[in-house]
Amino acid sequence: MKRSKILILLLTMTLCLPGCGSKTETAQMQQTLKQEGMQLQASGDYAGAIAKYEEALKLADMKVGEEEIDIAYYKASAQYRSGDLTGAIDTYSAILAVKESENSYLSRGLLYVAAKDAQKAEADLNKVLKETKKPLIQGIIYNAVNQTEKAKECFEKAKKDGEADAVFYLANIYEKAGDHNYAMILLEEYIESGKAGAEGYLSVGRHYYDAGSYEDALAMLQEGIALGESGVLKSLLQEEIACYEKLGDFSVARDKAKAYLEKYPDDELIKREYEFLKSR
Repeated sequence: MKRSKILILLLTMTLCLPGCGSKTETAQMQQTLKQEGMQLQASGDYAGAIAKYEEALKLADMKVGEEEIDIAYYKASAQYRSGDLTGAIDTYSAILAVKESENSYLSRGLLYVAAKDAQKAEADLNKVLKETKKPLIQGIIYNAVNQTEKAKECFEKAKKDGEADAVFYLANIYEKAGDHNYAMILLEEYIESGKAGAEGYLSVGRHYYDAGSYEDALAMLQEGIALGESGVLKSLLQEEIACYEKLGDFSVARDKAKAYLEKYPDDELIKREYEFLKSR
């Protein structure tokens, strides 16, 4: 879609049609705002990111294409991460009014689950279940509505199909069931797949931390941090500070807390932690 629009613009430029330059400038400005929003979102500034996405969407002038839908997805993600479930649900509803998709119904359904709106969650998730043939998606839905055995069965099928994320979901199921050893084996398998990403490293790091394996936790967290800006970088840095404290390395924890506050100066929890560390 985007490439075809660009091709049309290139073909019409030689005709000097009125407004083609301004359309190009608008598209470029919209893309710039989207990128700025993504950077803010990766740094944990969700309010700033949402503002950028909304500014970008306003440039569409009531015309909604693939690019506007993509920006709306990012906006919904930022709203969810900021804790605004209602806003995220509204954004997905707006997307669905323009273009229906499995991903949008699934995402909105999961948001309804989080918002404890069982009736609307059931409507969206059942719609996806009736249409999808993907074991991973089926497992995510069953897991969300606490049908654990069905979820496990679906994730096992997805795992056999080579879906790395299924391994992660299975690990969480076994962790909740109290089988910490097997959960850890699965998480290590997930990391070794090379598809974990920053969120995967954060989850594995937290599992190690909860098990009291602070050095292993720290190693996983730092792998995630090394990936650069991400939607969970803030959490990774928080957990890194906690690991250094547990390991008794208060000077490094203090330095990490100081650097963290330079990046996230409004975090009251880490402010208090930093004051505590300065006394150690």
